[in-house]
Amino acid sequence: MSPPDATSLPSEIDRLFAARALAPAAVAGGLRTVTGDPMVAISENFAHALRRVVHAEKPGRWSHVLGQTGSAHGRKLAAALEREFVALGQPPLGEQPLETCVLLIERHFATQGWGILRLDLSDAGSYGFVVARLSHSYFVAALPDAEQFTDALPSGLLQGFFEHVSGQQLACIEVGCARRGPPAGAGGPHCTFVIAAPELLAPIRPLIGQQPADTILARLRV
Repeated sequence: MSPPDATSLPSEIDRLFAARALAPAAVAGGLRTVTGDPMVAISENFAHALRRVVHAEKPGRWSHVLGQTGSAHGRKLAAALEREFVALGQPPLGEQPLETCVLLIERHFATQGWGILRLDLSDAGSYGFVVARLSHSYFVAALPDAEQFTDALPSGLLQGFFEHVSGQQLACIEVGCARRGPPAGAGGPHCTFVIAAPELLAPIRPLIGQQPADTILARLRV
């Protein structure tokens, strides 16, 4: 199958994420996306309550539980979007340019209200990792009193999505949190994530929360 042409693909992505793609669910009410997933508004009070329940039932497991949830959602999302692409006569996500997959996940984050996501591919070719920066994070806003990084679900979502796209086992870890202040020259508060093979990220895990995100990224470039 020939690669998608530059004029048709953006309009198809727009169709997947446009407001008109949200359709009323006939029986249960509410809205469903074009991939069939329900759209649910999650209040900050609900996030607080969920976190309290998880801490009460599984102390110290909040990040693990949310990360696993996000990873499962990311794989399901990628598979659903892939079905839509194939139905439109486009190649599956694994055969799409990486920039197309980046655009898809960035649009998904904005549409679902997780925050404004921007992926940086500049280190992918030379160092084997991708940097993601998330501003206006839902979890940072909803859980301002949390002591640890709170974006385990978006981190898992990125991991699951790109595992489906690449067909490889990946890891995604948050190395910087918006509530700790923006890195120099970053243009505003954001959370920073790194996506790469698990063995590449293993050496930097002890640095998380101890060193600024820019310092950790520099270590990966050595």
